[in-house]
Amino acid sequence: MDGNPSSFGSKIVADGTASLIGRRGVIGAAGALTLLPAVARAEWLRDEIVVYADPALRPVMAALGAQFRAARGVRVRTFCAAPSQMLGLLAHGTQDDVLITQTAPMREAAQRGLISGAPRTLWRNRLVFAARGNGPRDATFDARSLAAALGGGRLALPDASDACTIDGPALMAKLNATDKLSGRLLGAADTEDAVATLQRGEATLALCHASEVVTDAGLRIAMRVPDDAYDPIEYTAALSHAAWSRYQDPFMAWLGGDAARAVPTLGLEVLA
Repeated sequence: MDGNPSSFGSKIVADGTASLIGRRGVIGAAGALTLLPAVARAEWLRDEIVVYADPALRPVMAALGAQFRAARGVRVRTFCAAPSQMLGLLAHGTQDDVLITQTAPMREAAQRGLISGAPRTLWRNRLVFAARGNGPRDATFDARSLAAALGGGRLALPDASDACTIDGPALMAKLNATDKLSGRLLGAADTEDAVATLQRGEATLALCHASEVVTDAGLRIAMRVPDDAYDPIEYTAALSHAAWSRYQDPFMAWLGGDAARAVPTLGLEVLA
């Protein structure tokens, strides 16, 4: 992870999180040190923890990773990608200690023998409409109110693709909001891209996850998407079949223990 990552496909940030796969589907060479086949695992990797997690959890894992390092002195390296991409990498023997993803992909991981032991239920995320700056917060959803909040601006929402688990246009249709927002919808690669579009001022609102808003001081949840409009977004954690760290078990226990106290402040609900 050392050196200049700017020429590679991964997004690397100071907190140790990265994208496993860039927008063009290229594995980030900057993460190559931790994406090693089992036969080539470096011994020093045993003193760190490698986590694969959904992109919506990037800010959450940055915060939790920093807390775990402060408490235990162990570095957590988190790599983020869509669930299908993470499972593809695990199937090729890339290095990972802990997988954190949604229930359905985790079930598939278990069926394919990509995890070790039973998954642990962790958190629930929710979909929201985010906005910048001050203004109304946590409004109850109403299609007319959403259109009014947009004014002459646009709503950034993720397009359906294998790289994103949220189909923005389909959700808007289910909410009977498509006609009311005609000409004001702006496609995005995923919810992270929708948030980036909002931050650049190219959109007035963005459809994204609560975890992507609460952790950004410049954003607010303007309106929540009704829970019955989409399948619950619930995350589970399990040890990877390629786990190599000496600290994998303490980290898993910590996720279900001390970490749970911080999670609500990061936009997630702790599940029993």
